[in-house]
Amino acid sequence: MDFVGRMEALVRKWHGGQFRKGPEHRPYIVHPEAVVGQLRSWGYTEEAKPWVLAIAWGHDLAEDTAVPVGELFDACGTVGPEVLAGIAWLTFRRSHWPETATREKAKAMYIARVANEAPPDILAVKLADRFCNLRDFAELCGERTEKVQEYYREAECLFDNIDRLPAEIRVAVRRTLGEVRKLVFEESA
Repeated sequence: MDFVGRMEALVRKWHGGQFRKGPEHRPYIVHPEAVVGQLRSWGYTEEAKPWVLAIAWGHDLAEDTAVPVGELFDACGTVGPEVLAGIAWLTFRRSHWPETATREKAKAMYIARVANEAPPDILAVKLADRFCNLRDFAELCGERTEKVQEYYREAECLFDNIDRLPAEIRVAVRRTLGEVRKLVFEESA
């Protein structure tokens, strides 16, 4: 099995038994599946950038599970350090921002750091993650609620950095941003 498949299997193992927030009680695995699917729709493939898909599969592992680092290395083999670095970029922990007074401020600093400093492919994973969460929240809360709109607004610095993405995916990412913005803000016909 290739390392993207091994990462998927690891994610299914460690997120097994976890559920998304909300009344539907959907298995958590639907989220990484959606993030990987979003990246594939933008043109990321196992042939061209498999480490990006591996990072997308595992983007919530460190934040939401107790997966041992050794299992991540085993899943990813020689690209393990690259995948771990990507997952580290995407992992928010309040304790990483001790200089801030609140969790909200720490989260804003984390998002700004990813938006402005993360490697472009990591930014793409974060954008895919945020777009998938926005769709889920709009479905759960009802589109155009203040809560969903605030979740969109807190990520605007990510959206402002789309020009940092690889040229070959920018148009597709902007199209997705337009679809999500419409879902969150515009009146339905």
